[in-house]
Amino acid sequence: AVRQRMATCELVRNRFLIGAFSGMRVSDFSRFSESNIVDGMITMRTRKTDTPIAIPLHPVIKKILEAILTYQRQFLTVYIKRLAKMAEIDEKVTNAKEIRVEKYALISTHTARRSFATHLQRSKVPLSSISMALGHKKVTTTMRYLRLGVDENAAILAGSSFFKDFEEDE
Repeated sequence: AVRQRMATCELVRNRFLIGAFSGMRVSDFSRFSESNIVDGMITMRTRKTDTPIAIPLHPVIKKILEAILTYQRQFLTVYIKRLAKMAEIDEKVTNAKEIRVEKYALISTHTARRSFATHLQRSKVPLSSISMALGHKKVTTTMRYLRLGVDENAAILAGSSFFKDFEEDE
């Protein structure tokens, strides 16, 4: 109970400080996230008046956000790996450093984003639309997100009109 009260006090303190160092309404800083920070500015549309705002990111707010986001990412990543292990996603695979590890050890929050892109691609969504959905400025960045195996790629090629239109008549 004491730890929970301390955590609640810290949360309230941090939210108050975010309001004090940004001037945002509680309805805005309550939904404020990392995605609202662009080039050192807090950018968003206010909930009450639907007005765009841009406020320089104060060092106090930056420090609070770094602590919160670091904790949230670490906590989330640890539990994602635990859940993947419980789901027996434990096939041995080779990581980028050529070391054999259980697949669950490689799963992270970013895996969800890559999976989203790959599923869109498999659903035949144009690459430019996938890129826009991910907020990428370059399609080449999006291409690095896509996970398509050699066999899967061969099946896609074989099913295309390019190969079917040139089949010999028997």
